[in-house]
Amino acid sequence: MNHLIFFTLVIAIYFGINEACKINQIIFKNDLGVGKRFQFQCKSSNADSGVRYLNHKATGGVKFKDTGTNTSLWKCVVRQGVNMKYYINLDAYTPVLKAPKCDQLREYTARLDYIYFRMDSYPPVKLYQWKT
Repeated sequence: MNHLIFFTLVIAIYFGINEACKINQIIFKNDLGVGKRFQFQCKSSNADSGVRYLNHKATGGVKFKDTGTNTSLWKCVVRQGVNMKYYINLDAYTPVLKAPKCDQLREYTARLDYIYFRMDSYPPVKLYQWKT
């Protein structure tokens, strides 16, 4: 009987922790200027956001959840300019540990000079310069 109680307790804790884990987010913001569109497409091993466009001051992104030992690596291509001439390939979300992390925020703001990056509650920093 003690084994059954212990087993039930372990199962309840495992599922309780997994269900309590909040969604991770990769957010993109268009701060390029009026009339300038921003494009992004993100992919992981089992999901694809599709090509999405943001107008000036708009936000968009990807929400996902890491579970168990299944952690996500998200790679994104972002573009802007006439005919989407300027681009950056970036690793938008890289898991630090093999264990899942909860409620992670990765925010990328597109400006004419750089892509600015903010992680969780830290202030934004210049991260990538546009390529042609």
